[in-house]
Amino acid sequence: MIYLVGLGNPGAQYANTRHNIGWLALDAVAKTEVGSETERVAHWSANIQRLNIKDVPVILVYPETYMNRSGETVRAILKDDPDAEIVLVHDDVALPLGQLRIACGRGDGGHNGVRSVYAQTKRKDFVRLRIGVAPVNPVTGRHKVVDGAALRRHVLGSFAFWERTRVTAACQNAVAALSTVVSKGPETAMNQHN
Repeated sequence: MIYLVGLGNPGAQYANTRHNIGWLALDAVAKTEVGSETERVAHWSANIQRLNIKDVPVILVYPETYMNRSGETVRAILKDDPDAEIVLVHDDVALPLGQLRIACGRGDGGHNGVRSVYAQTKRKDFVRLRIGVAPVNPVTGRHKVVDGAALRRHVLGSFAFWERTRVTAACQNAVAALSTVVSKGPETAMNQHN
């Protein structure tokens, strides 16, 4: 079974924040494929939806543990299904807004959700779909470097009106990239979508 795990934060106040772009990408997948109704899996601390992508069974997973404890959900999935193929879908402040990168077996890149997954599972061999949310100067369109409190405000902030077109496009591109990961494997997906 392939589990697409969107890293994010539960609650309406986080619904359209940059940190939740992984959830937005999974929502886009759910809109393109016919699947089950959303159901809660209490011992995973997650909501899930079952569907097929290119005839491959997939489970979309929305952890409800908050970003910094995302690993608890992934650990619980692996306890129930040790052979699970896990794909993490998450934001990345090192990538320009809307840009995608597929990676496997790399470091956490300073992402607290990924760090939690690695710490809880004692593994780093997960496929990851990183979606860029880097701060951009709206006038020049250039990347702004921010850190500390400013970076926290940025990732927990909602997308600006002018960013929404790029976010919609990124989510559609994520649907295509995840479809390739599921149907043809991560190597082919990296070649086609990176």
